[in-house]
Amino acid sequence: ATVGEKVKKKKQLQPGDLVFFATGKRRRKITHVGIVTEVKAKDNIKFIHASTSLGVVETNLFSDYYLKRYRCA
Repeated sequence: ATVGEKVKKKKQLQPGDLVFFATGKRRRKITHVGIVTEVKAKDNIKFIHASTSLGVVETNLFSDYYLKRYRCA
């Protein structure tokens, strides 16, 4: 998460960008990563990632669960 060019704002995300999340108990420690697949609108950004329970899935970055845990891109 610290290597490469940082994307400062979510509205600047593009397909291929990595998005990082803190999904564990420690809210600042990055534990999950996804790759942006599609930018449909400023509040509809799809990313692909591996879910423990569902396998590989595509999810909207602005879903409540991931938006709260989003850390950087």
